[in-house]
Amino acid sequence: MIRTRNFSGALIVPCMRMKPTTVAPLGSRMGRIAIAVVITLAVGLLSSLAVAGSITTWYAALVRPWFAPPDWIFGPVWTTLYILMGIGAGQVWNAGIALPDVRRALGLYAVQLVLNAAWSVIFFGLHALGGALIELSILWVLI
Repeated sequence: MIRTRNFSGALIVPCMRMKPTTVAPLGSRMGRIAIAVVITLAVGLLSSLAVAGSITTWYAALVRPWFAPPDWIFGPVWTTLYILMGIGAGQVWNAGIALPDVRRALGLYAVQLVLNAAWSVIFFGLHALGGALIELSILWVLI
């Protein structure tokens, strides 16, 4: 059994010794998280292209309820959400892409991400409220 000390000098006695190959180096773990964040943000950026022209015209003309958030809040909130989604996807990826559960989780994440981007195109790009509601229902089921 290996005994070591942490930064404060306290003795650490691990329950079991891990093989060095079971944990990826920090650089590759952070790299996978960074890749997942960049991919997620890229999808968000592409879907925002459908939104950009409609915010000040079509969307502004919609009758919205009193509790609808102000338009300026969507950019920061969605950017933060996409970054957190990417971090989560990267952490799942770090669990090991060879594991069937990891592949399944990342596959479902990719489907959800594509559907999320498609909603923006359907709602803002095509102005199809009924289609957006149907697509939103599919997204809800996938949660």
